[in-house]
Amino acid sequence: MINVLANNMVYTSLGFAMAVIFFLLTIVFSLSNYRTKQGRNYSFLNEFPYELSQGVEQRFVIYLYFSQMMQALGFVLFGFYAFVDLAHYFGIILIVSWTLTALLGASIFFVKLRSMKGHIAIVACLITFTLVNAVFLGIYIFKTIYLDAPLILPIICWILAAIVAFLAINPALKRWPFMDKIEQQDGTIIILRPKFFVLAYTEWAIIFINMLLLLVGFIAYFFI
Repeated sequence: MINVLANNMVYTSLGFAMAVIFFLLTIVFSLSNYRTKQGRNYSFLNEFPYELSQGVEQRFVIYLYFSQMMQALGFVLFGFYAFVDLAHYFGIILIVSWTLTALLGASIFFVKLRSMKGHIAIVACLITFTLVNAVFLGIYIFKTIYLDAPLILPIICWILAAIVAFLAINPALKRWPFMDKIEQQDGTIIILRPKFFVLAYTEWAIIFINMLLLLVGFIAYFFI
């Protein structure tokens, strides 16, 4: 039993480290290269995740895709070795949702908005599975092998679930394609993306929430 727990801890820690390191590599390198190539700063509030990867030099794109796939692999690896109590239905739901979230989270960096139906479908599924992750991770911590974990951990999960639910029902999402129109003195109209582009910042919020859930799950794991 001790050997099993030790092996699980190794793979859980490895999965967590892979997910975090490759996520940070993706963000930090992409932001730096984006600024160099585009001559301006990237905005998390009105630009999509796929635009971050598209904004870097073409020769680096393949490395960003590789980094995203490694992050997804780490996310999945963590789930398989951290959520080992599958005797309860919520454990099974969590591991399935967690795995699908990893795949969708990586694909959101690849699928462009030109494929609008595909992109929206991925975002909708990602939001749904993130909500499932938050709710059931809280239940998993509260009711299974993490009985000694601080109560604050499942509470954090459920707070994040409430945030995801709010993002999902945000009325502004229905109007996400609307652009700002600025009329020039000569009568011409310039169409600009809003400073706060609801679909773009929602996608980034979901990505960061999943990373927070990963951190909460990792902390809870050490209370086995």
